[in-house]
Amino acid sequence: MKQGSRRAWIAGALSGVLAVLAGPGQAVDLYGSSRSTGSSSRMMSPATEGLLGAVLVVGGIAGAVYGFHRDNISAPSVNITNWSWNWYTIVTNWCDASGTVQNTGNVAISNIRVYITYRNSSGSVLGDYYGDAMNTNAGSAGIGGSAHWSTSNSVGYSVPYTASIHVEYQYTKLFKTKNPTVAWVGVAAAGVGAYLIWDAMYSGSYVKSALNKHGMEMELVSDLPNLYGGMKLTKIL
Repeated sequence: MKQGSRRAWIAGALSGVLAVLAGPGQAVDLYGSSRSTGSSSRMMSPATEGLLGAVLVVGGIAGAVYGFHRDNISAPSVNITNWSWNWYTIVTNWCDASGTVQNTGNVAISNIRVYITYRNSSGSVLGDYYGDAMNTNAGSAGIGGSAHWSTSNSVGYSVPYTASIHVEYQYTKLFKTKNPTVAWVGVAAAGVGAYLIWDAMYSGSYVKSALNKHGMEMELVSDLPNLYGGMKLTKIL
């Protein structure tokens, strides 16, 4: 976005927020003024206006940060169902195992890997006799879905007594914006606060004095129905 376009967008956005104070098609003016006579009286002093603006900016930013914060609501979980194992002898002792990984969480899971451990009667872990992996990739499972797995390993001449498994998997985190309503109210408050600070600074500035000398006044205007906002120079009659 070009510099000029960005400034116009910001001015329009602020003016849209300020339209809540002024109403459609009306100028936002913190002066109780009569444009026909050129007389004006402020509803609050520049210092008070600036302080109020600062409070709104700080509070608005805090509200926006809080509201736009994204909470991690991921709750991955799995359940191993219908799994069993058995062993038999073909030269060496072999162990076969199979089962199903059921996705019971609120996120899809992928790269599901099932690890199985066999132990003998004394509790010692039995490794694969041929050096093969004691795990298998079961693929992926969507929310509420499942994936089947099976393994076959030789444990040599040892006799397997127990078997246990555990599962590892990957998932993409699921986030939820904490409170969009509070966030946008914070943005609006910060916008109004920024305007109040600008108006407080402008009221005592050289620019205002110079414009008044030429019978001119500057104000922010907005028209939400027509998506219009910006600054307007008004001639004091």
